[in-house]
Amino acid sequence: MEVISIATTVAVPDGAAIAEQLASSLRTEARGCLQHQIEASGQMPLETARADGATYSSMNTRGLFNLLRVANHTAGGAGSWGWSASDGRGSIRRALDFLIPYATGEMKWPYGQVSDDYTQAWVGLAPQLRQAYLLTGNASYEAAIAKLPWPAGQWPLAWQQDVSQLLWPAKLAINMRRGKETVL
Repeated sequence: MEVISIATTVAVPDGAAIAEQLASSLRTEARGCLQHQIEASGQMPLETARADGATYSSMNTRGLFNLLRVANHTAGGAGSWGWSASDGRGSIRRALDFLIPYATGEMKWPYGQVSDDYTQAWVGLAPQLRQAYLLTGNASYEAAIAKLPWPAGQWPLAWQQDVSQLLWPAKLAINMRRGKETVL
């Protein structure tokens, strides 16, 4: 809901001040704010407590990245990627970093998941991993995409044909590293 609220207020005349206030409150004040959703470790306890914790953690991460993209269009939301509260809670980066070892099979998911098939949950993180690479230049995010549990015979074709390649192509990553782009 916050993504829609910010996007709507940014788009309407005289909505910028409201958008700034909404974006600023997302970190510590709003219901469901980052500080209350993400632990210092990056775990999202409201999501990991669910029966399908991997699926919901992945979906929430996608939502957080959508929020990040919209909030970055305001001064109050700029820099949200690197933000965390003084106690370390609320970091979108840490939320993604928390999931990577599970998504790449380095660690077994210790929380609930009704199905033993994590494929959809983990492969769904590919666009966020690309965006993290674009934001940081850290190649380990891009490398993690190949380590996701792609269905047999679908790597790399499934990723190459994903709509995310239109939104965040590898060429954009190269150009951003050269200073030709600065905003996602």
